[in-house]
Amino acid sequence: MPAKPKKTPAYPDIPAQHQALHERYLAAFLKIADKVDPEAEHPEFQILSAFNSVTPYIAYIDIIADVVIDAYIHQLKRLGIDGILPLIGMLDECAQMKAQNELFVLNEEIAFVIPHEHFLTSDLAEQMAEQLRSDSVFKKRPFILYYALTIMQLSLVLGEKENDAFAEQRIARFIDIRVCLERAKFMLGAFSQKNTAHKDVASKGGRKRFSLYYGAAHEYALRRYKEMKAENPSISKRQAALDIAEEAAEHPAFEKMSEGNLYETIYNGWLRKM
Repeated sequence: MPAKPKKTPAYPDIPAQHQALHERYLAAFLKIADKVDPEAEHPEFQILSAFNSVTPYIAYIDIIADVVIDAYIHQLKRLGIDGILPLIGMLDECAQMKAQNELFVLNEEIAFVIPHEHFLTSDLAEQMAEQLRSDSVFKKRPFILYYALTIMQLSLVLGEKENDAFAEQRIARFIDIRVCLERAKFMLGAFSQKNTAHKDVASKGGRKRFSLYYGAAHEYALRRYKEMKAENPSISKRQAALDIAEEAAEHPAFEKMSEGNLYETIYNGWLRKM
């Protein structure tokens, strides 16, 4: 009997062990998030236009926008898909362990296993944060767990059928997503405040090193952006960064900078802070 042909992975660039996680907890979300411009004044409109049917989501559009902007674009996107998927895998595995330990017992003879997705809630992230070792990066930055969880929860909602049968489940999910976002914001604020003193001490030496290695490039990028803005007031910072990055390839001020990181540095590091 001839062997069955191997199935081509849906996402060939992603490790095999992460394929299912990507499809379950990221694919639907990224279809929405990738259509949102972080500079947009009203990302809600861009998000709504990405849906085929907006009816089930209109009441929660502000929450969805917060997940896309705060959790993903401002925080987790910098990790890249390769960095987000292991984090999602850890949360998914913990939810599975919790499901195995908490059976729903109907009577002495019948017991049901609760789907592990049921345990992907703010309570799970809180328990994980408490149980992590003190040297874990997530122990010091638990907001990362909550932000990843909001993406997973939103992906589950987006993967459901858009009808009233899931209304109660959808409401519960969005309520908990808001809880996760609020906890993450509080923890991020506490983390930033705690590290302010250290940053202040390091900033003097950092500014000196920055000026030595990147000062000319930084000055050039800001000057070119102002010139581009004067010529074309409607140009976005994103487009300006792309144009400047192209110029930088042949400009001596950028010789010490990595070509692969030029755009991110110019856009996220410099222009967006203006």
